[in-house]
Amino acid sequence: MHHLATGKWLLPGGHLEPEDNTHLQAAGRKLTEETGIPTHVLTPHGETPLQHRRPPH
Repeated sequence: MHHLATGKWLLPGGHLEPEDNTHLQAAGRKLTEETGIPTHVLTPHGETPLQHRRPPH
């Protein structure tokens, strides 16, 4: 994505939300939020459950 304020091309990104059970879920959510690309058009290569999460503040 082209970031207008910095003039740089950046990858979609963000942080994990409590409802994200895997990194793939979080990545799909952020991709849809930031680009509008729906997750059903993606072909994932694998999925690893999140086992170590930070406790909420």
